[in-house]
Amino acid sequence: MTARALVAVALGWSAAAQAGPAIGLELRAGGSASLTPGRTQGGLGAGAGVRLVFDERWLVHADVAALFALGVVGLVRAGAGWQRPGTWSPMVRADVELGFGGSLDFSIGGRAPPHGPTLGLVASAGLLRFVTGKVTISVLELGIGVSTDFQSVGPRFGLSLLELGIAL
Repeated sequence: MTARALVAVALGWSAAAQAGPAIGLELRAGGSASLTPGRTQGGLGAGAGVRLVFDERWLVHADVAALFALGVVGLVRAGAGWQRPGTWSPMVRADVELGFGGSLDFSIGGRAPPHGPTLGLVASAGLLRFVTGKVTISVLELGIGVSTDFQSVGPRFGLSLLELGIAL
């Protein structure tokens, strides 16, 4: 009776572990640019983050990056999206991005330039994305959206040149 109970618990534990989200780590090289009338912020750099994948299709992620071009910019990004299951795994995603740090600042109508962070909402697509076992490789993800420096609004662009992910 005890052996049967242990086997039942082990099988239940295994099924519960498989039903939960797959956790992964990401490394990313790319850039972001916020182009509002009051501030231009962004650059190219690298970052790292975590990803949760539910049912092989739905993903949630968060990452941080350091960008260099207009001074040093810290970028915090979080979002959710959908990916096609299988080896070729294109993805679409919506992200909220928060940029801190260096920028080119401009006065707007006599007002002082903004000094806070920039906030953006970006829609991204990655068509050259492949999953092999526990490894994900994505090349050339493009994103476009809207950004604000809390005084003005403008476009925001994102580019991920290379993203590597590994499931834990």
